[in-house]
This record gives sequence, structure tokens and C-alpha cells, in this order.
Amino acid sequence: MLRIVALAVLAVALHAQDSAKPAEKPPAKADQALRIRANQFYQDFVKGQFTDAETLVAPEVKDLFISTHKEHFVSCELKSVTYSDKFRLADVGVTCERNIMFQGFVGHPMKYPEASQWKLEHGKWYWWVDPNAPQPTPFGMINMMKAMTGAAGAGATAAPPASVPSLPSSAVLTSPAVALHKVAVDRQSIVLRTGESGEVTFTNSALGPMSVSLSGVPPDGFQVTPTHADMQKDGKATITVKALEGAKAVALHFQVMPTGEDIAVQVSIP
Repeated sequence: MLRIVALAVLAVALHAQDSAKPAEKPPAKADQALRIRANQFYQDFVKGQFTDAETLVAPEVKDLFISTHKEHFVSCELKSVTYSDKFRLADVGVTCERNIMFQGFVGHPMKYPEASQWKLEHGKWYWWVDPNAPQPTPFGMINMMKAMTGAAGAGATAAPPASVPSLPSSAVLTSPAVALHKVAVDRQSIVLRTGESGEVTFTNSALGPMSVSLSGVPPDGFQVTPTHADMQKDGKATITVKALEGAKAVALHFQVMPTGEDIAVQVSIP
């Protein structure tokens, strides 16, 4: 009996020892190559050179990349890299600065975490979106609301959000959170027959301009016009959804910028 107990204790100790082993390091050459391409990708967004960034996108998701609204960052800094699938996939975390176009924030770029996934193909790293991931967005971005509360998105590898820079005492706003929930849609579901069109209208009640963009490309069997719309203060934007032949029920997701919120509109096909 004592021997059995001793063996059990030894097994637990060995398991604990194995668990304490440090994670396997990635091949230095592959790690360096990823960091160079990821930095280049985000710097293209700082420079506004989106066509150059497209060359770093995996072929199977280029349509998604081209169709989505692009953010123009003030600066980006790579913070973390986490590998998976035997170093063939990687989650990259960065911190980027954005200009928030609200009174009191102009001239004071704010830092937020971003995350993206990369895939090794034919010896080169490419920005990639997992087709099995729900609600893909332009960068696999962490939802901004979660970033503001310090909660990372599922699978995110970015560092915790940097503290908000202090603003002049005369600033009217004290936090970008005042912009949350200021964009609303007039209806969250529509019913369309093949060949029919329906409209959804977004309203902006924030103190500054906002925008809405369809997340990803329009689903098969649907035409969405426009896929991106800007709204000034107290402005509205109407988006038309048309059901084409073969359309099936789907949820259209729209991303609100600069807050990163998600608004879903359910489309039913009788």
C-alpha cells in the first residue's frame, strides 16, 4: 500500500515538474521573419499605404481585407507573439494610437490594443483570418469596449491597454467611453423575399463623427449598399440590403468606429 502511495506521489511530482517546463521557443529565423512582416503590415496602416499592406495578406482572405474599412493609425508597436500549430500560426498583439475625433480629444491620440492572426505559407508569414472564427473583423480586433475595461478578447495576445493620456482641464470629455452606445439602428431584424430590398438606418447621437461598416464581405446571396457609411454629429446613415437568388437567413454585423462596437441585424428569408 505504501508503495502504491509513493508511486502516486512520484507521478504527481513528475507531472508538476513537466507542467513547470517553459514553453518551447520558436525557431529564431521564423520568429524574426514574422516580427518583420507584422511590423511592416502595421506601419503600412500608419503611413496609409493600404495597398502595400495587402501584399502581406493571405490570398484566401484578400477579398475580406479589401472590402473592409481601414483604420489610419498614428503609431503601432508590436507587444507580443504567441505561436500555435507547431509554429505555423501566430497571434500578434500590438498597441496602436488612434485619433479620436471628439471635442477635447483632438490632438491627443489614444492607445488601444489590437490583435491579429498570422499564418506561415510557403516559408512566408501572412495576415490571416480563421474561417471558423465568429464575426471576423478587419484585424481580428479586440472589441474596444473590452479594451476599455481591460478584458482581452478570446485568443487575444495584446498587452493590457495603455492608460488614457491626461487631457487639458478644459476638455469637455474625460473618457472615450462617453461615445459608447451612441450609434443605434432603427430595427434589428428585417424580412426579405428573393429580389426584395430593405433598409436599416443608423443614427449617431455622439458628440462627434462616427461610422458604421459591414464586417467582412456581404454574405452569399446578399447585396449591401453601402458597406461603409460616415455620420456626422446627429447624423444618419441608411444602408440597403437586397436578397438575391439563393439567399438564406443570416445575421449581418456592422462595426461602429471608433468605438469598435458590434451591431447585428438579422435578415430572415421566408
